[in-house]
Amino acid sequence: MKKYIFLALFFCFVFLKTTAQNYSFINYSTKHGLAQSQVFSIAQDHDNYLWIATLDGLSRFNGKKFTNFYEKNGLLSNRINQIYVDKKGCIWLTSSGGITLIKKGVISQFPLNNYFEDKDVKEVLIRKEKLWVSTKENGLFLFETNEDRTVFKLITVYYVPGNDLNIKDIHFFGSALLLGTNEGVYKIKDSIVTKEKYLNNYDVSAISENSKGELWISTLYDGIYKITGNNVEKITQENSNLPNNYINNLYIDKKDVVWTSSNSTLSEITSKNKIENYTSKNGFDYISQTVFEDKEGNIWIGTNGKGLVKFTNKEFLYLTKKQGLHSDAILTICEDKDKSIWLGSYGEGICEIKNDKIKSYNARFSAISNNNIWASYLDRKNNLWFGTSDGLMKYSGNKFITYTIKNGLPSNKIQSFYQEKSDVLWIGTKNGVVTHKNGVFTILDSFPYRFVRSINTTQDGIYWFGTSRGLVSYDGFEVRQIQDSLLLDISVYTIQTYGNKLWIGTENGLVYFDGEKYLKFDYTNDENIPSSVNFLLIDTENYLWIGTNKGVFTLNLTSFYKGEKLLNSYNVNNGLTGMETNLNSIYQDNEGKVWFGTSEGVNIFKRDKSIVSNTYLPSTNISKVNLHFGEKNWLNEEDLVFSYKKNSFTFQYNCNYFKDPSKVKYSYKLIGQDDVWSPMQVANFTRYSNLKDGKYTFKVKATMDGKNWSNIDTFEFEITPPFWLTWTFRIVFLLGFLIVGFWFYNRRIKARKKQREIELLNYQNKLIKLEQQSLNASMNRHFIFNSLNSIQFYINKEDKRSANKYLTSFSKLIRKNLDSSSPEDSLIPLSGELERLELYLTLENMRFKDKFTYEINVDKNVDTEMTRVPGMFMQPFVENSIWHGILPTEKPGKITINVFEKDNKTHFEIMDNGIGIETSKKKKEKENSQHTSQGMRIAANRIELLQKVINKEITVKGPYEIVENGEVKGTKVEIV
Repeated sequence: MKKYIFLALFFCFVFLKTTAQNYSFINYSTKHGLAQSQVFSIAQDHDNYLWIATLDGLSRFNGKKFTNFYEKNGLLSNRINQIYVDKKGCIWLTSSGGITLIKKGVISQFPLNNYFEDKDVKEVLIRKEKLWVSTKENGLFLFETNEDRTVFKLITVYYVPGNDLNIKDIHFFGSALLLGTNEGVYKIKDSIVTKEKYLNNYDVSAISENSKGELWISTLYDGIYKITGNNVEKITQENSNLPNNYINNLYIDKKDVVWTSSNSTLSEITSKNKIENYTSKNGFDYISQTVFEDKEGNIWIGTNGKGLVKFTNKEFLYLTKKQGLHSDAILTICEDKDKSIWLGSYGEGICEIKNDKIKSYNARFSAISNNNIWASYLDRKNNLWFGTSDGLMKYSGNKFITYTIKNGLPSNKIQSFYQEKSDVLWIGTKNGVVTHKNGVFTILDSFPYRFVRSINTTQDGIYWFGTSRGLVSYDGFEVRQIQDSLLLDISVYTIQTYGNKLWIGTENGLVYFDGEKYLKFDYTNDENIPSSVNFLLIDTENYLWIGTNKGVFTLNLTSFYKGEKLLNSYNVNNGLTGMETNLNSIYQDNEGKVWFGTSEGVNIFKRDKSIVSNTYLPSTNISKVNLHFGEKNWLNEEDLVFSYKKNSFTFQYNCNYFKDPSKVKYSYKLIGQDDVWSPMQVANFTRYSNLKDGKYTFKVKATMDGKNWSNIDTFEFEITPPFWLTWTFRIVFLLGFLIVGFWFYNRRIKARKKQREIELLNYQNKLIKLEQQSLNASMNRHFIFNSLNSIQFYINKEDKRSANKYLTSFSKLIRKNLDSSSPEDSLIPLSGELERLELYLTLENMRFKDKFTYEINVDKNVDTEMTRVPGMFMQPFVENSIWHGILPTEKPGKITINVFEKDNKTHFEIMDNGIGIETSKKKKEKENSQHTSQGMRIAANRIELLQKVINKEITVKGPYEIVENGEVKGTKVEIV
């Protein structure tokens, strides 16, 4: 009988295990790209890269990728003892045989390495341009350098011959340099070496100092010592929680937390001397050799044989099957009245965690009805309820009671619980909703909705249900499906209420109901995060927890309802054991810890209020600039002017953010090409092809939250235009064009000039002929014959005076006519023309016995000497006036000649009061006269030729009749 009782108890709660909650450590090993698994030293440069010294090479880490360097890349040795970054950004690497220096990305050897050819160099420190170099057993070297690290000069060597003093660590303490050695602590001040009295002959492994000026010293066999002034405090395995006294490394972070490494444990000593040890029992299954804190506050541990380790944070712990949990697939969590945590799993039943002991319940041993546990709940009577795939279970009095369809349930698959103030327990099932009170199940009628995964109420008394067809409300009378497009026929997985407001997790994301309208709520800026929300929880500090398939997010509701959207995200980089969360698998216990299930175990979060929000923004750095997919990096080149054929560039950049590298997103623009910044993107490179000539500046920045941005790094370069677009070419081309154009123009001008000369010569020849004709016309045989007859007439009358007068005038006229053709330009002074005209009129007047009178009027503004006119150009018109205008009349006539200036032109008017031009023409027609005035024709031709020769306009208006009151008063000709 006792045997069967024992077996029954064995099958009811099968296993009783001890569990330990683990911290999250992220391990980077050679399979992730680390050069080698033994890490001796860690440092961070000015561009925020982490540098890791290993037994076989140097690694540079940007949070995602390792880049390794070896002797073939310029290192003095692949085994690196220590990394030191000075204030100028130079990286110093110590090794056996000397020092390697990395300056602006260029690897070179320390110029004075000849001093260290047979020595093992341990550490490097620089203060006030003095370079201190410690060796293992060959003393301490002091060099003088300059700010550019281009000049080095040995000052002195501190060394005791024959004394194998092993220098383990050097540290500046005030104005003195402390040396931790295998024989205690030495001090160098003002070039004087003294040995400190404390820790005399102790084997010192490391020396450090906190912000309070307290000196911490670790020893290799005798624990840790804190020295404050003259007070020496000893911390050992015997008087503290320190696991052992063998301390090989000591490091103090920015919060004055002391980290120590031993041969078995990583220990943390707080400012209050509280010690917490990290071992395999709480997730640290490594042997620590060195500790380093980066600029973000992340703790990095270099291990002996297991690579580089990042301590994500102390807010997250986790439990998995490796730590004794019955399953990694936890679907539901709750706490009983005794503060035991109950975890329901998929496929492995239930476990109870009490006092770090795990008790498991599994259907295979008949303790529970089904191993798929979808929901759990502690009611007000301290009964535990579990929803399974095969009924509802109640745990009370150390036994399970199962209820099924036979007991009044609409379905055996139970998915959610909710209890109202009246102690009515609402139960969501695969086929609707049922209530339980006083042992009676009541199905909610008129509820046709399936897969009820969440139930909650708002302050106004409305019940809300998350179903496979959307959000459903119930006011106690009517069941109503919410018709909003964000929720209609969309699976709702979880609901959280806040007064009369709702937070609704759906398969398509998070929806917020503000009491009036439903709004899509974006909880991340990453488009790659899936939209499904698996769980929601509002914790006691008013944070909304949002579980997704790609991590967990929290929203500060206190700030949100004040108008500020403060979001945090969590993933495996900062504490989660798995990225994929499970439906409704979140719970906050009585201690304020938030438990939630993932596909890889349970995470436990306890908010550390001492953690100040880290506003640190890492810098963004352009790491590489390639041209046309080439290998050469143009980043640090001086000549950044490229030809127009080299116009395709690839820019690579990094923002070395180690807390959560997945959060980093970049935005960039190319000044000279882009007007606005690019959309945020995860990719850390971009490419520009076929750029036009011009000056460009590439800019890039990074963000972790889409609101706060890092610095902007820039890269300036220039693309020269093709030679045909350069100013030199344009000027040369323009000059050449002008020269050729001038040559053609000059050739054309010469040709035209030659042609003009030929034309002028022809014109002049014609003009000479016309002048000759004009002379002949004016000196025609009739005029000469008549003139001679007139002279004879006066002689016969013995009118000597008249004969002499006529003869004198006639001879002057002949001379004038002959002289008028002599000038080369065929122009004579106006005074000469007027004199000749006067002679001609005098002769004609004497000849026709005072048949007419004449007058010549010259305006005083006319300069008769400077004004040049064609010779004999008016005579034909005056002759016409006499012969065709006045002589045909019976009464004496008058000829008037006016010369005046008008509109900067010289005007000549020839007027007579004869019969008029039209009457004269009619008379010729009636007499059928065939006579053509040769003088007029010659004059017209002469004027036309003169215009071409002298390039001046000569206009003849008329002759036309002078008409006054309808009566012809004579004829007028105008020459301008």
